[in-house]
Amino acid sequence: MSAEHSRLSHTCIFLAVSFQALQDNLDKPGQAAGSRCWLDARLAEMLTRELRRCRDDAAFHPAAWQSLDIALTHAALLLAQCPGGLDRERCRRQLETIVSPLRDAGAWLAGECPAGTRESRWQAATRRLGRWLRR
Repeated sequence: MSAEHSRLSHTCIFLAVSFQALQDNLDKPGQAAGSRCWLDARLAEMLTRELRRCRDDAAFHPAAWQSLDIALTHAALLLAQCPGGLDRERCRRQLETIVSPLRDAGAWLAGECPAGTRESRWQAATRRLGRWLRR
């Protein structure tokens, strides 16, 4: 695995863990489930900028790029409604729609097929060829 490829993989893991931490922060005890969500918008903006940079850097990894683009789209939707525009449950679901494709992108970059997805014939051939070339 090249240094650039490794950096992208680690960035995906960092972003997934960071957005997951935001999601876990919503579950603080003593707050009503239907109350408004006051997510840390500055942190979410910073993570979204890093996600955008990571997506742009993944241009030569089509499957990972697609997953990162999905995550970026959902992060932008979340920021458009933040802070206080969503109730806690909707915010939690929105964060999950960011975390899930980030995990998938990390799996693609690690050379694995994410659980629940089928790679196309071309994706499988590209993955096998990439492994063969790295030998």
